[in-house]
This record gives sequence, C-alpha cells and structure tokens, in this order.
Amino acid sequence: MTSVTSLTDLVHQRLANALTATLPEADADPLLRRSDRADFQANGILALAKKAKANPGSSPPRSSRT
Repeated sequence: MTSVTSLTDLVHQRLANALTATLPEADADPLLRRSDRADFQANGILALAKKAKANPGSSPPRSSRT
C-alpha cells in the first residue's frame, strides 16, 4: 500500500521548490501554516522579500512583448 502525502506537506514542498527556483541563494523555508482566513499562510515570503530588498506587495515586472 502506498502512503498518502498530506496536503500541508505537498504545499510546503512545492512552495519551497518555487522559492528556491526564484532565489537559489536564499533560505527557502516558506514557514507554511494553517490560517483562520485562508487554507494556508506562508509567512516566509515576507522574510524572503526583505532579504531580496523587494516590496512583497508589488507586482513582479512584466515582460515586454513586441
């Protein structure tokens, strides 16, 4: 019988992979937890934005298409 991965573990791993792909030199712990207002909350994103000296509330730059 195969084991089933919990949803929390799956979301944590995928988010950690995305963070590592975006900023490989950064600590990629998303600090994922359950939330009262959403299914999950990733508190590590704010710390990562601070390390990258980015505004976490701003949109990422758009690519220009010509």
